[in-house]
Amino acid sequence: MINIKNLSMSLEEKKILDDINIEVIKGSVYGLVGKNGAGKTTLINCISGIYRPTAGLININGQNPYNNHLLKQKIAYIPDEYSFNEGLKSNEIIYRFMKAYDCFDRNAYERIIQLFELDDSKPARSMSKGMKTQLMLALKLATHPEILLMDEPTNGLDPLNQKIFFEVLVELLLEQEMTVFISSHYIEGIEKICDCVGVIEKGKMIFEDSLDHIKDMNWSFIETITDTMKRGYYEQ
Repeated sequence: MINIKNLSMSLEEKKILDDINIEVIKGSVYGLVGKNGAGKTTLINCISGIYRPTAGLININGQNPYNNHLLKQKIAYIPDEYSFNEGLKSNEIIYRFMKAYDCFDRNAYERIIQLFELDDSKPARSMSKGMKTQLMLALKLATHPEILLMDEPTNGLDPLNQKIFFEVLVELLLEQEMTVFISSHYIEGIEKICDCVGVIEKGKMIFEDSLDHIKDMNWSFIETITDTMKRGYYEQ
């Protein structure tokens, strides 16, 4: 589904990503873990087609996502930072989505809002960052995407709401068959939903394994990822 081969990316002559190789199987959930500045957002921006890699290839179902409008219609991207028109109310935001996406499913949207117990009657300006993330996820999933990209979706959520977010996400993934690529600092949440996890440090992949293999080896997931991040930080 998503194939990344020898990908490197430089911005303003600074190398951000260095020889990244990742394969995400259709219908699976891939979790990317790394500190701030490790390159997570840049990688997701390449996958979504916002950036064109400096070197290497990205193929999604055999297609290059860069400047590919038809492919992007099948991708839902929840960025770490985004903004609604702060004066808009939910019905106005929904109307804009319905115009932008022919496949927008109002019933699916209402279902997800109920799962989050989100009051979407408020204008965007009165919503917290966590509420906006929940609203954006409901809007994007209501388009029934084939691929879901999420960059630090639990930023702005307290621990309880992080737990609720991942519980709702698991339920939604069971209802909709999607391929998911998610970056997060919240390792406990990643463990509960991912089939495979990778660790990125200073633009390089320093660890990648399936959750099944980690469990088969009787490794502690959190300790394995935490130790890998520490080693990667000090060894580079």
